[in-house]
Amino acid sequence: MNACPSRYYTREQLLTEARSKGFDPSARLVTDWVSLGLLDRPKKRGLGRGKGTIATWPENQLKLFLALLDKRSEVKHVRPLCNMPVWLWLVWGDEHASLRQVRRALSTWSGRDQKKTVSIAGAEKIARQSVKQHAHPDAKRENRRQLREFLKLAIYYRNFDREKLLALARPVFDPHATGRPRGPIGAPVSAEIFSDLVEARATALAFLDEIPDNVFEWARGAYAESVVGYLQDFPRFASDPEFGHIHRPLDAQEAINNACQSLLTLLGFCLKAQEPSP
Repeated sequence: MNACPSRYYTREQLLTEARSKGFDPSARLVTDWVSLGLLDRPKKRGLGRGKGTIATWPENQLKLFLALLDKRSEVKHVRPLCNMPVWLWLVWGDEHASLRQVRRALSTWSGRDQKKTVSIAGAEKIARQSVKQHAHPDAKRENRRQLREFLKLAIYYRNFDREKLLALARPVFDPHATGRPRGPIGAPVSAEIFSDLVEARATALAFLDEIPDNVFEWARGAYAESVVGYLQDFPRFASDPEFGHIHRPLDAQEAINNACQSLLTLLGFCLKAQEPSP
């Protein structure tokens, strides 16, 4: 006889459901994934009359658990899996992933250590992803390397020299020294815009544990608006002769894969907007 309502699942029931789908997870995996934010903390309720408590997860967390197990075979590290609960929260809200879970997942994705600071490996991954996503195809390999190295250290030490960043970014984003942004109106790419992006992300990383819930909620609303805006402007973006190739029809898997970076960027822009004017 089930010890809890059918739409809630104990650890043992999570594992049973997963094994019925051909997976072979351990009880320790559930514990580890909760600590990383891949799964939410279970809800505990008393059994009454000194019988202790029972911990259960709602059905949406079971679905997430199965999706994570399926995705795990495609990745080498746990970091990409963090995007799944973050995307669920951004698109579907708290009933699918709680904000506390999102905070832990974002912390895991960014490679933060026990001191709540970004590890050097985490900083390197963020720097590499940022440069790869926006660099001009004609940019020299050495210029890319120098920019990645600067960003890695800037993120790790929380110390941005904007002038130096711009000096390193310009040959990566404008290798032919045209002096103008690339891409269509509404979605330009330039060293200055890139600098704003990475500074925003670094700001969010630096204060991740201190960001109020309402800023996260704002970011979720902004994310929804950005998706609608992209759908409306996509035909124009995609037809751009120079930069249209990076604009593709909105793809759910791609959106999931970029969920943590998207949320981190929006959080950073909100925090920077709240900074007092110099």
